[in-house]
Formats: sequence, structure tokens, C-alpha cells
Amino acid sequence: MEISISSAKQILNHHYHQCLEEIAKSKIAIDSANQKWEHSLQVIGAGNYLLRNQKEYIEEKEEFINICRYSIALHDLGRFKEISLANGFAKELSKHDHGIYSWEMLKDIYNITDQRILLSVKHHGHMIEELHNDEEFIKIKDEKLKQEILKVAAIVRDADKIANYHLFFKDAKIIYDINIDNFPESDKFSEVIWQQFINNEVCSYKHRKSYPDFLLCVLCWIFDIELEASFKFITKLNLSDSFINLLSEYIKDENTMIVIKNKVDTYISSKLDKNIMLKA
Repeated sequence: MEISISSAKQILNHHYHQCLEEIAKSKIAIDSANQKWEHSLQVIGAGNYLLRNQKEYIEEKEEFINICRYSIALHDLGRFKEISLANGFAKELSKHDHGIYSWEMLKDIYNITDQRILLSVKHHGHMIEELHNDEEFIKIKDEKLKQEILKVAAIVRDADKIANYHLFFKDAKIIYDINIDNFPESDKFSEVIWQQFINNEVCSYKHRKSYPDFLLCVLCWIFDIELEASFKFITKLNLSDSFINLLSEYIKDENTMIVIKNKVDTYISSKLDKNIMLKA
């Protein structure tokens, strides 16, 4: 199997249309598949931006760049299997792990063996610790290969997050397969979610109790971003400010919103003041 962006797009296109055929009678599933197709294209664009603007990638050889582009393009391949199995319904989607599906499909259907691709795709939606604790990663003795896996994973994970921020403003109600009606009306955050934000932590979805909780969980992705170029992308497109404005539609307490904006602005500024080293 050729490792190139053109072959990756062909694979993605094939499974997207196969999914559409399987879910043809479900509008909610079709909407979900279309959204994931659009998201995948936006992640490719975000990844290209990072490859052009992050020093550690600019200096890499073409073979490694192709690995990155391939992994970025196919990170959500398993979404189409997930949507077919769940028929687009959010409650059913929560039972699946699309990262695992992407990993399985690349390994079993396309005979991909390169762990730089497989592990970065498998764990793109997990906390980075899950990659570090993966048995396949642990048993690798070649430290250079391990660092390359982490480097591919960093750009896949970051491209996914910043593209999701961008997509969120197009249709906040369906991003990540969650509709506003799935959560009760509320004008405040749950205590656990708020404390995780204050501690610069990625929020645990299991503690969400309202739509504002969901929004704050998404905002907290910034605490899991690794590359300086990603923060420049967020700043260039005013993504954090736009997101905070969206959040203010639900949280009416001005002091709370001031705390959120100051904290986010300070955190992003701290990441732009110095080069961010990839997490080893």
C-alpha cells in the first residue's frame, strides 16, 4: 500500500461513500457521515498548516512527512464504520471507539504495519498516556522510532483538535455527535468540570451535567495541545475568543466569563512565548 496523501484520500472517499450506502435510510446518520467527511478534510488542511509552520516538521524528510499526512487524513477512518453500526444515534455512538476502528481497518484491510501510523491513529482521541501505556508502544526498543511515533501522534492530535474548534462554529449543535437537547438547560458549570478547568486539565466527559459543561470540556482541549504552531493557528483565526463568546450565550455571570477569558488568554500567551517541546 502506497503511503501518500492521494492514496489516503482514496481510502477515505471509499469508506465515506460505502457508509452513505449503508445508512441511506437514516437522515441523522447521513448528516453525521457528511460532518465527519467535512471534518476529515479540515483536519488535512490544519495538518498542512502545522507541517508548514512547526519547525520540527519543516526540517523532516519527505518520507516522514508522508507518514504524517497519511495519518492525519485517516485518523477518523473508523468514524464511518462507527456511524454505520450506530446508525448515527449519539447514544449508540458512545458505545464505540472510532480510533480503535481506524487502527483495525488500516491494519486488517490495508495491511499497514508502520507503528507511526497505527499508534497515532489508534490513540488520537485518547489521553496521551494511553499511547505511552499501549503494549505495542512499550515493547518497541528503538527509541528513535518511539520518538517518531510521538511526533506523528502530536500533529495528528493537534490537527484534529484545532479543526474541531473551527468546525464547531459552523454547527455547534452536532459537533461530536451531541445535540443541545441531550443536556438540560443550565447557566452554570458542574463543580468537577469547573475545577478541572481551573487546574488546566482536560475535562472528563463523564462528569458533564449540562450543555455548558460540554462546551467547557471542548474548550479545555487547549490543555492537551502540544505544538506552538497550533496555538498560533488558534490565535490567527480567533478560535478561542469565538468559542468563549459562544459559551457566554449560556453562562450569564460576567465574573465567571472574565475568569475563563483571562485564564485561556494567559495560557495561550504562555505557549507562544517559547517553543513547545514535544512531550517525550
